[in-house]
Amino acid sequence: MTSERGFTLLETIATLAIAAILLTAGGIWMLGRHPGVLAQGTDDYDAALAVARTLAVTSGRGATLVFVPRRSRGGNIPGFNLRVYSGRPEPGASVTATTAMSLTSPASVSERTLGSPPFALFFGASGHVSGAPAYPRVDAAGVAQFAEIEREPACPSGGFILAFAAPPLARQTRTLACAATAPGIPGPPNPSPPPNLPTVTPNAVLYHWPADATQTLTATEWGYTHWFAAVGGFACGAGVAGFPNVLPSPYTPANTPAEAAATPSPPAGMPYSFPNSFGGGTNDAPAAFPLDPSGEGTCGALLADAYGQTARAGVRVMGWLTATYGGSSYAHRTKPSLKLPSTAFPQKGASVTLRMAKTYDDEPLRPQVAFDAACSPYVTFSAQPRTTPPIPSKVPATASLVLTLIAMPDSPIACGGAVYDQYPGSLPGEGVPFNATLGSTPCPNAGNAWAGPLDRICYDLYSIETGMTQTGGWTEASDVGFYVAHGTPGSALYRWIVGDGTCSMQNLIGTDFAQWGVLLGNGDATPPPVGTPAPIANPAGFGLDYVPDTAAVTTAPQPRPTTPPPWLCKPLPAPSPPP
Repeated sequence: MTSERGFTLLETIATLAIAAILLTAGGIWMLGRHPGVLAQGTDDYDAALAVARTLAVTSGRGATLVFVPRRSRGGNIPGFNLRVYSGRPEPGASVTATTAMSLTSPASVSERTLGSPPFALFFGASGHVSGAPAYPRVDAAGVAQFAEIEREPACPSGGFILAFAAPPLARQTRTLACAATAPGIPGPPNPSPPPNLPTVTPNAVLYHWPADATQTLTATEWGYTHWFAAVGGFACGAGVAGFPNVLPSPYTPANTPAEAAATPSPPAGMPYSFPNSFGGGTNDAPAAFPLDPSGEGTCGALLADAYGQTARAGVRVMGWLTATYGGSSYAHRTKPSLKLPSTAFPQKGASVTLRMAKTYDDEPLRPQVAFDAACSPYVTFSAQPRTTPPIPSKVPATASLVLTLIAMPDSPIACGGAVYDQYPGSLPGEGVPFNATLGSTPCPNAGNAWAGPLDRICYDLYSIETGMTQTGGWTEASDVGFYVAHGTPGSALYRWIVGDGTCSMQNLIGTDFAQWGVLLGNGDATPPPVGTPAPIANPAGFGLDYVPDTAAVTTAPQPRPTTPPPWLCKPLPAPSPPP
């Protein structure tokens, strides 16, 4: 018979002690691990949120924050992936991935109105936030597909509340307001009706250089007639842009004296403006805020109503267009200005390359050139974008600009022009002026140095006798005329090849050349051979009118090396008068 026995007191104490140790160890492991996972997940969200808000303000196109489920080969697994995209899925707009790292967390997330991933949050440049559940569609490869959303979804009452969790009990929440509010703005009483959300138009302002024209922001709020104020004071960012100081006056006055005297008063030391349609309706009347650029960079101009509700406009100021040449950089007002030396264009076809750059520009840079009347017949340009950053930053968009001499003037001239970019008004507003001297090294037109009749480039001309033949009563002396870049030594043009008691001339550098024959009469009445009247074509424009002591001239096709008289089997770079 089997007997049953209970635990002794000693055994029970020992068992509980072991369980306590295991539970304590396990508890430490669980509490140490899962809250850390949760903290990392919420930290990742906070970082992505900051990137999205900044991108929405600086780009002017908004931003999209996307939560999607984690996936493995078998399907979804606990946790979420988080990524920031540029733009919002509005009609006619595009949503593109940014260079910000995609974040992954094993913690779970849900939003009280949007549910579990996938869902998206949309950020406007004014700070307004909205969202969509079950969006975007994610294909089998994990690529998000952003269908257009005709109307922006409404922000739920109280904003968005995101709940993050890690098992077994770790929980954290994040609240995302529909629109930011500005601290320090006095609240009601206010003679206007209860507030709606303010808006600012445009919600993104772009200046193409730091001295570009003033632009005006317009604050509106349905049914609201009291003042708006610029929360940051007169400065937007660290010297990026600024509102002109006209205190104590507003930019636009109140629509009635009673509105101007109503409380609360505008905050001290802040630029302000009243909604005023100047005789039109009071609903959505505009309040103007002129804004001047002052330096390259980005910032957010925050306008608030008397209730502390805010609307934001993203502001971007591109840097000055700069040209780099000879190790120095030049911009619109650089003194001394860019000068191209006389040696920059020694002959037709010579070119100069300028390196162009522009900060806070995320479009391909396409430089243009306006030549003055003296330069335009002789110089042309070509441009090629080089690097274009994905988002506006201090990393510049770059391009190369090539100035090419297409014709040489008959005499030295001083001329110039200005380099500008593709943006409207940039030629007078930020153009980089330059000066150049053309034709400062003319050919002497003496010895063997002569200017081409067509291209005005300076060439060295050489005439070399290559052989003689008898035709009836006529002797034909064959010559070869070389024209090469000025300064080319004659010994580099050809060489004599000796073999079996004969000599041949071989062209060494493959330059263009003209050939002609000189016919010398010996008194025989036999008519001379009929010569080819057309000269051999050459880009320099040299003809074949060099006829010393001859009765006729002929030309021959492009020749092979001929056999010269034995006594000429040596280098003979004799100068030739110009054809």
